[in-house]
Amino acid sequence: SFIYAKVIESSYGSTSPLYTDSVRVAYRGRLIPTTTYPEGYVFEQTYVGNYSEETAAVSDNTVSGFKDGFATALQHMQKGDHWRVYMPYQLMYGASTSGSIPAYSVLIFDMILIDFTSDGQSFYPWTSRKYNP
Repeated sequence: SFIYAKVIESSYGSTSPLYTDSVRVAYRGRLIPTTTYPEGYVFEQTYVGNYSEETAAVSDNTVSGFKDGFATALQHMQKGDHWRVYMPYQLMYGASTSGSIPAYSVLIFDMILIDFTSDGQSFYPWTSRKYNP
């Protein structure tokens, strides 16, 4: 029932978003690697290829609007951090299938916390877009 995070890039900031804060995040979600998908099957992403600040789309949401594993990671990140986070099925979709995500799936997310605002204030303009493989 824990997440495992590998820090890819750290901003060494001093504050993290709270559960009620709004965040602007870029991410790629995938399943555990298999022989068919050696990097893991990508089920959702806001950028294609390597992350680039200039070309990545973002997702704007409150921390509380994400699944528990994703929200937990966000609350420990600082603005500018890039993490690879392994999330157990208990903190994501559990025993339920969701789209192309099978039940009981450990998920891997590459997450970049771009920005956050306090007390659930939304970003303007709304810019959430997702690229599906």
